[in-house]
Amino acid sequence: MIALAAATLLIGGIQAESGTPAVRRPVITEPSWIVRPAFAELTPAAQAAGIEIGVVQLSCDLGREGRLGDCTVLKTSHRDMGLEPVALEAARHGRLSVSTYDRAPANAEVRFDIVLR
Repeated sequence: MIALAAATLLIGGIQAESGTPAVRRPVITEPSWIVRPAFAELTPAAQAAGIEIGVVQLSCDLGREGRLGDCTVLKTSHRDMGLEPVALEAARHGRLSVSTYDRAPANAEVRFDIVLR
């Protein structure tokens, strides 16, 4: 079963090393889904280790028509258990609702959790 973390659209700035403000791209942390990312199961290594639930936090670019692209892993609950590739594959199938991507700037980042069971 996949659970997706909720949050809000955040826009902020950070200070660059040169002393000039660098603009942080907008982050959507409360996406509304048309198609949730595909079902993801724990890997055999995680199951053998007695892990019942694994969580992988992803960051993806918001693409055209609500599609996710260029996803990267931000955090994982259990390292060296092979959860990351499973979560990245599951994310490929996700698609955000029109209400989410129509209100988001073109270069927005989407962050969410995938829970593997």
